[in-house]
Amino acid sequence: MPPGTPGGAVFYPGEVDFTIQQPGDHWFWDKSHPYLNASQLFNTWLGSYGRGSALILNIPPDTTVQ
Repeated sequence: MPPGTPGGAVFYPGEVDFTIQQPGDHWFWDKSHPYLNASQLFNTWLGSYGRGSALILNIPPDTTVQ
């Protein structure tokens, strides 16, 4: 049986990588990009975890605070 199929030799879980900054293609901290609000994050979580995937959430640190 091929790997990744039910009963196969290897399990490949689905993964969704996502950042809380918008636009979503920005992975590192940028003070000009806004964050997603709690409702948007929850809907993203439902769309990934609710479909059996793991959510890898990037939360970059605010480098302007000292």
